[in-house]
Amino acid sequence: MEEVLNKIKERIEGSKDKKILFFCIGNIIRGDDGVGEYIFHRLPEKENIFRINAGNAPVNFIGKVETLSPDIVIIIDCMAAGKDPGSITFTNSSQIYSSPIDTHSGLINEFIKGIKPSPDWYIIGIQPYSLTDIDKLSDEVKVSADKLIQLFHEVV
Repeated sequence: MEEVLNKIKERIEGSKDKKILFFCIGNIIRGDDGVGEYIFHRLPEKENIFRINAGNAPVNFIGKVETLSPDIVIIIDCMAAGKDPGSITFTNSSQIYSSPIDTHSGLINEFIKGIKPSPDWYIIGIQPYSLTDIDKLSDEVKVSADKLIQLFHEVV
């Protein structure tokens, strides 16, 4: 996990003069699918930081993202990547199109293609343990989410 966290840190560190949008996706009543919303409520609040809690309808926010005109968009979601629960995947938008991972991929692809002008896109996914109808995160996913939150507070 530390290797992925370092990779994320390298990409966003030094972006303090850029507009960064954290675009959080998921549904908290579906267990680990709510990791985006969990992180959304704990993100840093700074002048150059913007946050959107898109729930499970990211395409509904295309206009809002275009109005904000961010330099960097970081999508945060639960992501089935065939890894251990709580594992973090970090990718850019070009990699998501050809990847076997699932992060509401059709919706994400449509959303990314719909934004003009196109900012730098990064996708952070956390492998779920459970997507059952329970309104809390698994321990594995919560630990990873808390590490990401700490990282974001340190580097943005």
